[in-house]
Amino acid sequence: MPDEIIKPNIGSEWRKWDLHVHSPASDGFSGTWDQFEAQLKNAECDVIGINDYFSVAGYKQIKEK
Repeated sequence: MPDEIIKPNIGSEWRKWDLHVHSPASDGFSGTWDQFEAQLKNAECDVIGINDYFSVAGYKQIKEK
């Protein structure tokens, strides 16, 4: 098959994920929104999961930015 694209076998690809982060909208968070945004930008993670208590407001605010 001349039109077939052959991809080299590169093996596994590892990525860092942090799936349990709380935003300033979460009960008990200490810090500011600016500090939180800086932490997200400087994180060496490919995926970050925001898990606030009883609210999705923090997730929505970060998603807008």
